[in-house]
Amino acid sequence: MLIVSSGYKRSILGTKSFADLFDGGEIRLFSGPRPASSDMGEPAAPMARINTVGLASPGLRFVLADTYVVKPLNEVWNLFANKPGQVLWWRLVGPVDDGLDSITAARIDGDVGSTASPSDLTLTKTTFNAGDILQIDSFLYTLPPVGI
Repeated sequence: MLIVSSGYKRSILGTKSFADLFDGGEIRLFSGPRPASSDMGEPAAPMARINTVGLASPGLRFVLADTYVVKPLNEVWNLFANKPGQVLWWRLVGPVDDGLDSITAARIDGDVGSTASPSDLTLTKTTFNAGDILQIDSFLYTLPPVGI
C-alpha cells in the first residue's frame, strides 16, 4: 500500500508538481519493516537504489502523460544493489532528502512485489546480491482514486 509524507501532501496540494518534487531524486529500496509513516526516517541504509544511467545530471526525471507521471522513454533507469538480500519496500525521494525524520520532505513509500505477486513496485526479482543491476523498463504514477 502506498503512503505519502506530510511534505508531499502539502506540496502537491499547493503549487508544486510531481516533477518539481522528485526530479533529480531516486527510489531507495529496503529490506526489513517499513516505517509506519513516510515522515519517519529510514531505518537503515538502502539495500538498493534506482537511478538514471548515462545522463549529465544524475537523478530520476518524470514526465506528464495525460493523468499519469511516467519515466521518460529515452532514459535508462537501473536498480543498483548495494548489499545482498530481499527488497520489501521502497521510498521515492527528492534530490536533497537526507533520509531523516521530516514533516517537510516529499516522499512516497510503497511495497515491492515480483511479477508472480505484483505490488506498488513490481520487479522481475526481489532478491539481489551486492553489485547486481536490474534495468527498470517503466514507471507510472497517478493520484488515487484511479478510474473515477
